[in-house]
Amino acid sequence: MRKIIYDLALADRVDAYLSELDLELSRSEIQRMIKSGDILVNDEKVKASYKLVLDDVISVAPILEVDDTIVPIDFPIEVIYEDEDLIVINKPQGLVVYPGSGREDKSVVAALLGMGVALYESEDKLRIGIVHRLDKDTSGLMILSKSEKAHFDLMAAFKDRSVVRKYYALVDGVVLHNFGTIDAPIGRDEHNRTKMAIVGDGREAKTFFKLKEKTRHASLLECELYTGRTHQIRVHMQYIKHPIIGDPIYRKKTIVESDNLMLQSFNLEFSHPIDGREMKFELPLREDFTLLMNGDE
Repeated sequence: MRKIIYDLALADRVDAYLSELDLELSRSEIQRMIKSGDILVNDEKVKASYKLVLDDVISVAPILEVDDTIVPIDFPIEVIYEDEDLIVINKPQGLVVYPGSGREDKSVVAALLGMGVALYESEDKLRIGIVHRLDKDTSGLMILSKSEKAHFDLMAAFKDRSVVRKYYALVDGVVLHNFGTIDAPIGRDEHNRTKMAIVGDGREAKTFFKLKEKTRHASLLECELYTGRTHQIRVHMQYIKHPIIGDPIYRKKTIVESDNLMLQSFNLEFSHPIDGREMKFELPLREDFTLLMNGDE
């Protein structure tokens, strides 16, 4: 463990200060290490925005060599559209978008590489081509980049909310309103850091929904994201007491049961990053949605 004693008189953010030192770490890598606890201040975890004071002791864990090579796999994925700059796919359920801390061998990125798709090689070698993500158990439309301009323009488009994203969600219970807006901030659950929750000091999160169909014990909603927080629709549906059927994290026992998370990204609309063409893609409702709803009539 490397020890660094802060000896400057002026207060400075810990991530900014360390990025100026010869640690051979980028600022984003430093921020990740702070978040994971591999960088401590006075033997305690802090935020990247922590302001250092004189004689603070910063501990930096040794950097382990990480194999960031993604091995292509033979796992065909449905391609909805592809050109030299981007690809739109129908992501299957149960597949992570990119290898995470568990280094899953199966991922969208590995599958596309196995199909010969030349994704844009971003700085993060495990997240090549990634401009947005879907949860492992969410299926449906997803965009990945193949060129540098497409990569950064698409990331900017998601950030400024110019990409339209709509999902089908089959939720527990009969929703009484034909449409509505859920505007509730989302952050880490203080009791379980692997979950998200509605928290007062969380980040802005807004979901629009429209009632499409209902059965005796369930409702089919069309949800449109205004923001794109982690697990946003799942947390918001739980918040209004209509959790998504099949959600292993955010639901209680429901009358209509499913082993699948009943959440599908079915609509994407955006401007092509190269020529500005209006791109619109839409998938039909997943078959398991229909089967569950027919069984609950």
